[in-house]
Amino acid sequence: MVVLIKIVAPIHYTIEYKTKKDKTILLWMNWYRDAHYMLKNKVKRWFKRILTEQIVELKPFKKKISIHYVYYLKRKWTDLNNVHSVISKFFPDAIVELWRIRDDTVEYIPDSRETFWGYDKENPRAEIFISVYDDDKQT
Repeated sequence: MVVLIKIVAPIHYTIEYKTKKDKTILLWMNWYRDAHYMLKNKVKRWFKRILTEQIVELKPFKKKISIHYVYYLKRKWTDLNNVHSVISKFFPDAIVELWRIRDDTVEYIPDSRETFWGYDKENPRAEIFISVYDDDKQT
């Protein structure tokens, strides 16, 4: 038997400024590469806070899990691999920090994949599906 858990994660973050217009950024490698480390840490903490309400109700995973990221993007020219690189870094780190899994190595997460599912200009997001298996066999 496989237990499937769905978590919805944002893929955009709004930087709030005191003296100028706020700026919404896509969480992708181009931003991550160039961003100041303090902003990266702030965004990572925000991302974890957003997911905490959904994750905190889960029991810790005792077995290996599989993660499937399903993306709904805002624009056609978005590079899915660049978005996935950041989200697939932030999410496993969040479930480790929230003590839902011991580590985010392949020993605990041997299967991870991403899929583009469509465009959603109003609510771009990542829907993250976690499969928890009764035995240690992965499909």
